[in-house]
Amino acid sequence: MNLLTQQALSAALSLGHKVVAVAVAGDEQESALIKRAWVHWNCAVPLEVLIDPHRSLVRSVLRYVESIQTDETIMVLIPQIIPNKRRHEILHNQRARLLESALKARTDGVVVATLPFHIHD
Repeated sequence: MNLLTQQALSAALSLGHKVVAVAVAGDEQESALIKRAWVHWNCAVPLEVLIDPHRSLVRSVLRYVESIQTDETIMVLIPQIIPNKRRHEILHNQRARLLESALKARTDGVVVATLPFHIHD
């Protein structure tokens, strides 16, 4: 739980009436740690922890979104770190870009948005 999480949740709450935060854990123990930290952080947004032994964010979130049964439009907000120096981009955003591409290619009726988060050295 950090400033990026806080800004993403704030943006998500401004966009929709139902917001669910999603995290990926490698096992039950890691899942419990994430849930405890979330409760300690005292956030009103529910947290869904997906367990994947390979910690595959893209595969896990894609499956989660595909499993949602609703007539409402689903929006996936992906926080994206924007580094101050162009050469640092290789260190950030790879998962965000992969997740965005996978969601756009494999889901219908899902709105995918990125939330830029600028970091400064």
